[in-house]
Amino acid sequence: MSDLVGTSAFYGHPGTSCNANMKRAMVALGLDEQIEEYIGSLVEGVGAMKDTRIDAYVKTTRGEIADATHIDILTRQDLQIITFTKAEVDKIQEEYPWLSYRKLPPEFFKGSMEIVGEGWVNVDFQQTYCTTDVPEEYAYLWVNHIIANWDQIVKLHEASLAKIDLIEYPQWVAVAPTDFYLHASAVRAYRELGADVPESVIPPEMK
Repeated sequence: MSDLVGTSAFYGHPGTSCNANMKRAMVALGLDEQIEEYIGSLVEGVGAMKDTRIDAYVKTTRGEIADATHIDILTRQDLQIITFTKAEVDKIQEEYPWLSYRKLPPEFFKGSMEIVGEGWVNVDFQQTYCTTDVPEEYAYLWVNHIIANWDQIVKLHEASLAKIDLIEYPQWVAVAPTDFYLHASAVRAYRELGADVPESVIPPEMK
């Protein structure tokens, strides 16, 4: 990732977990002030890449096939997948243990883009959101069900979830610091299980 020193990059739409996690990684690696961040929407970031106004962009993707965003940029620019080294991953996880990483297979994106570096990338997860009007007991049961079956979930996604401990690091489920917090019942469930829930993810109504 140090290859990006002196360049400009789009880390994803502000307020998303993609954006927040990439910023955390840059801070942990001491690169946050050495790479100029381009701030804008996803559409603006893609446009900046196509027009070569920026040098790199970060985006979540599903599966191992290039999505419409990558294909759109490829109509104007060649792309490479810039990845973390294992040493960089270790350094990031010293600061943020709940951030998860996996190593890309060589055939990722069906070989349409060269993988630069050792192949390690951040695994980003979609959170489940609800309004504060959702009955507390429903959300409480939902959180407890996830925690009770976490071992089974890890087996399905072992490469990316194996290091995540929901009780030791409950903050990974929230995109803090933003305007998103844990549901009050989630805080209750975690506390009952012995978790030390960070102040940053506790909803205002519980303060």
